[in-house]
Amino acid sequence: MRLPRLAAVAAFSVAIAASAGPALATRVQIDLAGTQGLSAKVNVATAATTQLVAAVAGARILVAQVALVAGGADDVTLEYGSGSSCSTGTTALSGQMNLGAGGVVEIGDGAALVAQVPAGDALCIVTSAAVQLGGLVTYVQQP
Repeated sequence: MRLPRLAAVAAFSVAIAASAGPALATRVQIDLAGTQGLSAKVNVATAATTQLVAAVAGARILVAQVALVAGGADDVTLEYGSGSSCSTGTTALSGQMNLGAGGVVEIGDGAALVAQVPAGDALCIVTSAAVQLGGLVTYVQQP
């Protein structure tokens, strides 16, 4: 499913944790002008790690929006990694989101960056229960 082109966004502020000492704030320029927005459906009904967006060599996944609805109690985490369904080199992209039946998570509005997956890695979702989890992830892929 292709979405309309995303509006241009001049810059995003991100916090980068220093290896020692306090967090260092910096500005990262990411130009989304003319970029075709993409979406990935979330349709998971098992306790598993499920790939949402496949890795593309040399391309980052820039997540602009996440919307999730749980059919029952479920603990959900977004992560990235390589291999089939992020089976190797996994890194958590979000904290654990504890959803009750009918629980909803909405992150971002589709017009700005909410998370970034490094080039060459896939975006995955980890669920803890065999209940229906549905939703949508809006993203772009850029070098």
